[in-house]
Amino acid sequence: MQTNLKNHFITELEFSVTAPLEKDILSQIQDSARIDSDEDYVFFEFYDGHAAIGWLQKPDKKHSQSNINFIYRTQKGRKPKKELPKISQLIEILSTIDNVFDFECTATVSFPKKVKPKPIIQLPHKPLQLPDMPFDFIQGMHLTKVDGGKTKYEVFLDAPTPGEILENIVFTYSSRFVPNLACNITAEAINISERFVMLEQDRGKKYETKL
Repeated sequence: MQTNLKNHFITELEFSVTAPLEKDILSQIQDSARIDSDEDYVFFEFYDGHAAIGWLQKPDKKHSQSNINFIYRTQKGRKPKKELPKISQLIEILSTIDNVFDFECTATVSFPKKVKPKPIIQLPHKPLQLPDMPFDFIQGMHLTKVDGGKTKYEVFLDAPTPGEILENIVFTYSSRFVPNLACNITAEAINISERFVMLEQDRGKKYETKL
């Protein structure tokens, strides 16, 4: 199943983790991947207005660990003609690892004016007018949720132009490597996003979206 960012106004989704890799797993990745100039092992995905890249950085031989990164973006354009190794192949290989990992995730959400985004804190925000104030209004805010003394997620809200809201979400997602990993992380990003921004259409009806 391929994650749909466009339906939720997500322009980019990134997630990464550092994982130990056995020699047989690394060998399978090497055999399947495209190797770039940095000797990283690269995989791709192109579908219906989306483009994604997943890459495994050259492993740390001392600790047998490697940084594994994924970026999904919305884009216009045609699929490449050349057959490229797919992210699904990489996930399938990594799914043989039983460990649960903490993926560091970032989602960028851009709400257009047409859906009337309503953040829980009005932006731009005009503070009390005091003498000699060094600014006129607050255009953005950094909001943090803490659980058990640790940061659960952070949300950065900004109002770049009138009627539009830009939301950047930073969070951790715990999971094994599973086929629907990108979909699951997208769902978590949406869950957090909906706590901070409500969407309405021009007629005032709640804007409904689906994965």
